[in-house]
Amino acid sequence: MALPSYSYHQPGQEKKTGSDCCSLSCLKFFLYIYNILLLLFGLSGLAVGLWTLLDRGQFLSLLTSSTYHISGILVLVSGILVVGITVLGCCGISREGRGLILAYCGLLAFTIIVQVAVGITAYLYRAKVHQELVVSLNNSFSQEYGIDQFNLTTLAVDDLQTTLKCCGAESYEDWRHSLWWSMGMKDNNKVPDSCCKTVSRFCGVRDHPSNIYYTGCAHKLSRMASDHLLLIGSIALVICAVEACGVVLSARLVMKLNNLED
Repeated sequence: MALPSYSYHQPGQEKKTGSDCCSLSCLKFFLYIYNILLLLFGLSGLAVGLWTLLDRGQFLSLLTSSTYHISGILVLVSGILVVGITVLGCCGISREGRGLILAYCGLLAFTIIVQVAVGITAYLYRAKVHQELVVSLNNSFSQEYGIDQFNLTTLAVDDLQTTLKCCGAESYEDWRHSLWWSMGMKDNNKVPDSCCKTVSRFCGVRDHPSNIYYTGCAHKLSRMASDHLLLIGSIALVICAVEACGVVLSARLVMKLNNLED
C-alpha cells in the first residue's frame, strides 16, 4: 500500500499561489517603484506650494481673503507629508513590518482626504477670485494708496501696475474716486506714475492711451490667480489618484504577509 506524500513549506519561503505577479517579492518591487513616483509627485507639490506662497507675494498680499494662501499652505504641507510617507513606506517594505506598512497605508488615506479638499477648494475659489479682486483692489487703491509713500500697499500697488502693465482696479478711471486724488496727493498727476507705459517722475500727468495703460489690474491678476489655482487643483487631484494606487498595493502587501505567517 502506497504511503501518502507530504509537502513541507520552509519558514520564510513563500507559497506560490496564483501568478507570480502577486508574490511577495513582486509586491515589494512594485511598491518600491511606486514610492519613487510618489516622491516625485510630492516634490512637485512642494515646489508648487512654495511658488504659490512666494511668487508675486507682494501684490497678492492685496487679497483680503486668505483662501488663496491657505490653498498654497495646504499644498506645501501635503508635499512635505508625502515625502515623509515615502520614507516610512520604504522602511516598512524593506523590513516587511506590517505595523509600518499599515501606518503608511493610513497616512496615504489621510493625505488623499487633504488633497481632495485642496483640489475642490481651488476649483470652487476660481469662480470667486475675480469678484474678490475687484473689491480688494478698489479698497486698496481708493482708501490706502499714497497715504504713506513707503507703506506696503503703495509699494504693492505700484509693483502690480508696473509688472502687469495695468492701471486701476477695473480701469484707470478708478483713480478719480480715490483718497490719493481727493486729498491732493497726486501732484497734478491724473494717475500714479506706475500706470505709465514708460515710468518716469510725473509721467502720470497725461492720461492718453499712448502714455498709460487703460486696462484694470483686476482682470490680469484674476487671470493669473485663476491659472495658478487650476494648477494647484490639478496637481492635488493627480496626487490623489496616485496615492489611491499606493493604498491598494500596501493593503495587498499586508494581506500577503498575513497569509505567509498563517
